[in-house]
Amino acid sequence: MADSALSIKNNQMKPLTFLLFFWSLAFQATAQFANSRGAYDKKYIENLELGWMKKLQFTQAKPVAKNGRTYTAAQIAFSQQLASWWLSSYTPTGLLGDPELFQLLPEQVLPVTDRSYDYNEAEKDNFKALPNAYGVTGRLHYNVSKTATQKFAPSPGNWSYTTWYMQANSIQGIGKQVVWLSSPDEYYFIQTRYDAKQRGTFAGDYYEEWYNYRNFANSPNLKKYDHYLDPDSRRYNIIMTKDNKPLPFEQVTVAEFIGRLEKRFAVMAKSARGTEVERAKKGLAIIKEQMKGKHDEYVYLSYNTQFSIVDLYNIDERSKVSDWLKTSQTQEKNGYTSVYYPLLHLKKGVKEACSTSGPQWIVFSIGVPIDLKYGGFIHLMDNFVSRFNYDYIYQYVFGDKKPTEAYKPFK
Repeated sequence: MADSALSIKNNQMKPLTFLLFFWSLAFQATAQFANSRGAYDKKYIENLELGWMKKLQFTQAKPVAKNGRTYTAAQIAFSQQLASWWLSSYTPTGLLGDPELFQLLPEQVLPVTDRSYDYNEAEKDNFKALPNAYGVTGRLHYNVSKTATQKFAPSPGNWSYTTWYMQANSIQGIGKQVVWLSSPDEYYFIQTRYDAKQRGTFAGDYYEEWYNYRNFANSPNLKKYDHYLDPDSRRYNIIMTKDNKPLPFEQVTVAEFIGRLEKRFAVMAKSARGTEVERAKKGLAIIKEQMKGKHDEYVYLSYNTQFSIVDLYNIDERSKVSDWLKTSQTQEKNGYTSVYYPLLHLKKGVKEACSTSGPQWIVFSIGVPIDLKYGGFIHLMDNFVSRFNYDYIYQYVFGDKKPTEAYKPFK
């Protein structure tokens, strides 16, 4: 009887013993996969669910007023809603997530009269011209270690991460600011887009590989929405508008462009010497003369064009302004196609509408992966492209009737 009872007891203990044994193996395995600094070898964690560093707390939404901006309770509530949809669709695997609710709150900068007001200060100052943008954003860390409490954390001193965001009314993320043309009340920018049919600018094989990564280019889940690879910022962008209407941006004419150069000249010239300023004035006069017959045409710029007093200084009577100030999108020269992008600004009244009403458009964006073959990035991209339920969000925000059922991602 005793032997029989002992046998039963031993048999009952076997599952627990095996479980403890495998837990021990798992702990030893993860411990040995870290290097001397505690960072984990990628191949051992690329399919391991690392999750989020913190849990976002969704409380009763209240208005936010800060840095001269006011966001309504409804806008804060929508930020929480966007965050909950994404967090219920995606759990970071092979990457460590750090989410944050987001509102665009332009920084306080030096006054334009300050001697130290430079390009960087102007760039931040001009964010005041942007509309209310709000949603969720965060980092997904690629290099991780474990803390003393055995929690995963970004490896110290390592900045290998990709960023993601989902925001209403975002321009900053999809438009590259032309700083000296812009001001705190008017934002000028370009949008760079990869076009597989164009050869020349951004035509390397790796751009095509990025564009087609995990079926981003042709996903049935994205076909209703404008989606593109930004080859300059190296981001995947999906843009949602009601009835798929164009974004409320206007192209800038040559006449408006010249007017902005004249209006912003004094600010551009602040850090320059007197002789440079006088010569730059002559350069501006040459632009006006050479573009005299093109005032109604639209301006197209190279992806890396930023105007400064130096650019105007370098224009003289021998210069051909049309070599860099384009009025067409492409130019063929010696078998190479140079691609230029429309200079844009926000339509009148849109900023005001964005301050009080619901989303006018929504941008969903993630960075191009550091390593296309890494399991964590494959998992992220598959969730972003194929699992996230964009149709539900469209119906919720822009549909005639909000869906009655709860949000569910695709399987």
